[in-house]
Amino acid sequence: MKKLIVLVLAAVLALSAVSALAISVAVPNDTTNEARALLLLQANGYIKLKDGVDITATVADIEENPNNLEFQEVEAAMVPNIKADVDYAIINNNYALDAGLSPTGDSLLIESAESPYVNVLTVKEGNETAPATLALIAAVTSKQVSDYITSTYPDGAVVAVVADLTDGYDASATIDYEYNTNEAHQAIGEAVQADVADVLGLDITLNNSEWQTYTNNLGEGKFGMARLGWIADYDDASTYIELFTN
Repeated sequence: MKKLIVLVLAAVLALSAVSALAISVAVPNDTTNEARALLLLQANGYIKLKDGVDITATVADIEENPNNLEFQEVEAAMVPNIKADVDYAIINNNYALDAGLSPTGDSLLIESAESPYVNVLTVKEGNETAPATLALIAAVTSKQVSDYITSTYPDGAVVAVVADLTDGYDASATIDYEYNTNEAHQAIGEAVQADVADVLGLDITLNNSEWQTYTNNLGEGKFGMARLGWIADYDDASTYIELFTN
């Protein structure tokens, strides 16, 4: 979850000019969130931490403090309650929202895409450059997704931090489409192939397999797309009616 610093702009402008005076900063006192607060300050040039501490950082790991920041360590949920008593308050996203603050509108600092705490996309080793992976990366880092997040969560409950947005498509991706030997199934595959090429600009390779090979590939996850079907348990129209009405 993102953090923010909530304070008046004048305090920020005065930070370097009044560095001889102690400036109070409220930070969460639990291991994870205190490290996040300190890393946020380091990323913006306010402090320097010892080499190698990273996500285990505590106040004791501050190596350089040129602005004479004085830290008040309190329970994360209590930070919004004392922000009026300190110069700076570094607050978790969820607690900021509970306090009526907007993480994007009221903050002066907020974690970037380089933060070790952002959501990341992971895949099984060996699939890093698989066509389906590249297509998914292009989609989740797209301007369309960023705009959706911004419009759906205007209060900043979720924040898009991708710096280089894509148009949503990876035109170089090629996706395998598995289907079992059958003229009708081949026709379905060809229709999907044409539609995806027309709408998404992606190439689909049709892979025809005998039934056993086809089911084995599906079971082992060896496919990008696949034709699936379902047959009623018995020859009665009510089977389908119940399926679509329940």
